[in-house]
Amino acid sequence: MTQYQDFIAVASKFIEYDPDANWIFRYIVDGLTNHGFSTKMSETYTTLVIGQEFFSPSQSDFTSYINTAISEFPQLSPEGHTSLLEVTSKYVQDYYHPQVDTQ
Repeated sequence: MTQYQDFIAVASKFIEYDPDANWIFRYIVDGLTNHGFSTKMSETYTTLVIGQEFFSPSQSDFTSYINTAISEFPQLSPEGHTSLLEVTSKYVQDYYHPQVDTQ
């Protein structure tokens, strides 16, 4: 297995057993598939971002993982990959690190 495959496998197991991670995973995947992304693509990106949240890979490793994901889904434009990563990251960040309005 590659480092990318190992990371996906560990993150997937974590998501499977952690109720909060499982809930946000399903929520994001459902939203992305409702907007036309394939289930596999949605699950891959969501797993990567949740894995990043909990396992804090180095930036170079995470960039490598994203590049591998991009190569797995060549049908999506580079801009589409960037948007998918940004949206997924925003939902995970908002869930685990909500901004509290102090006004």
